[in-house]
Amino acid sequence: MLARGPEGTAWAKEVEDHVSAAASHCELKLSGTTAVSPDSVALSIPVRIKHQVKSFGRRIGISYPQPDRAEDYLLVIPETGVMLHCVARISGDHLIGIDLHISASDRSIAHCLRSALRKEFRGHDFSLLITEET
Repeated sequence: MLARGPEGTAWAKEVEDHVSAAASHCELKLSGTTAVSPDSVALSIPVRIKHQVKSFGRRIGISYPQPDRAEDYLLVIPETGVMLHCVARISGDHLIGIDLHISASDRSIAHCLRSALRKEFRGHDFSLLITEET
């Protein structure tokens, strides 16, 4: 079971631990993290709709407000120094999206990482997209 809480709590640390474990599975190293805008994480259409419905409920007062935040996990391929960005979006205590930012030449690593992240966050409904940067 994943812990709950905002930035700086067990939940934030646990997400980092899961990303690091997934990265290790694909022979990547976690080099650092940076807080980024939650809007920088693309969400799949079903997850985006679900998030918008919940946000609307919070705005009209029928559910408890939950802040959104995002962390950019910088992953490095040790042999080459190539960097990938794994950006995770959390709404309250729920992981709702991960967006992997890669170059076209890193597709195989991105697919390995996507598979490893799915295993690490098994049982959680979240969007997992790959964004190719030019």
